[in-house]
Amino acid sequence: MKVITNITQIASEPVSPRLDGSTNGLKLSAIGIYTLPSNLKETDIFVFILPDIDGQDDNYIIIPTSELFTRMDYNNLLNLGTFQIKLWLTNDGRVYEMRHRSGEYEFMGMYIDADRNWTEYLNNWKIIKN
Repeated sequence: MKVITNITQIASEPVSPRLDGSTNGLKLSAIGIYTLPSNLKETDIFVFILPDIDGQDDNYIIIPTSELFTRMDYNNLLNLGTFQIKLWLTNDGRVYEMRHRSGEYEFMGMYIDADRNWTEYLNNWKIIKN
């Protein structure tokens, strides 16, 4: 019996590196902001399109829905029935969820908070192929 996987691709809302980027001078390659309705549970995998700041290439965050919902619930990012997500791709290739985080958190907390680190899902097409 073949298992059908439902994949939902989500494009970023418009971003401003000045307004949505680092307040501490952290160099970013990409920023993505996404708002999702919470009723998308019929989706098995989300693919977030993460556009480069320079507009040259896109990256992709491929994450199973169960993992996405766990991370969003754990970090209290459920807001009035929607998921609000802000992803940063650093110049050294790490991805962090940065919604509602202060400059102090950006300075140190993002490196020690494993639930905010999404690097393992960056361009990880194996999630869909398996």
